[in-house]
Amino acid sequence: MESWKSNCLVIESDPEARQKITNCVSVHGFGMVFCDGLKTCPPLEHEPDTIIFGPGAIMSEDDDVSDMELLIRECQIPILCWPDQKAMLDERYEDVHSYHGCEDITHMVLSYVLSHARRRNIREMMLNAVEGISHLNSGEFVFKNFEEAQALARLLSSLSPDKKILRLGMMELFVNAIEHGNLEITHEEKIDLRNQGRWVEEIEKRQEDAVFRERCASLKLKRDNDRLYLRLEDEGQGFDWEKVMKAMQEKANLTKSGRGIVIVQKSGLENISYIGKGNIVECSFEITNKEGL
Repeated sequence: MESWKSNCLVIESDPEARQKITNCVSVHGFGMVFCDGLKTCPPLEHEPDTIIFGPGAIMSEDDDVSDMELLIRECQIPILCWPDQKAMLDERYEDVHSYHGCEDITHMVLSYVLSHARRRNIREMMLNAVEGISHLNSGEFVFKNFEEAQALARLLSSLSPDKKILRLGMMELFVNAIEHGNLEITHEEKIDLRNQGRWVEEIEKRQEDAVFRERCASLKLKRDNDRLYLRLEDEGQGFDWEKVMKAMQEKANLTKSGRGIVIVQKSGLENISYIGKGNIVECSFEITNKEGL
């Protein structure tokens, strides 16, 4: 794939169906990569700007978290799928939209690819901006949106030998601080928005609202030998974290919003604890032997 070009990842096992999707997308000049299912996708040279599930896509219901799922969840890559696939994909991913035919694909893929490419470019610029402060032993970062959060998660996770899953764990916490904290989107509202395919739209709408637009999340960090300690605080109303954590311990399923909490628990983030009303979370992780950050 060419690094300057937006690309679509097409999940489809049937050659004829692959060709039909190619005909729908090629009018826009986007590159395409094909695989039978997410679990069998080889490592990609470049991040796709949208993912299209064809009717013959191999769907997996197991609880393992693949590298491709990590990438989709961390980068909020939009997904296009058949209506009968949407419920299963909504269990794992945030930005899922259904289509009914080639005309829908042609129209939708242009909108979602351009939107994600814009956010991806902002994230990369943010990442380049923060890389120059990589030798601090302590510091504080402030972020408002997903692009800034992704850049920060990538910077910090580079300190860990298990950086992929750690990066996603941090992103889950950062996303919670933005959407549930600063933007006050409840878990019930999020599920409804995802089912309607309006989650990203609502995030962007609230970020422009006078009530929420000045709110930030802050991340304070401090290194102690080979461990980095994080303190994340948002400006939201908090939540009944004791009740939520108890429910997760009793039923640690990997569906809906609960999947994010389980991923955080498995990511390498340790000593996770909420403080006060729940708008502050502290945690730590082991880092590689580097001088400073």
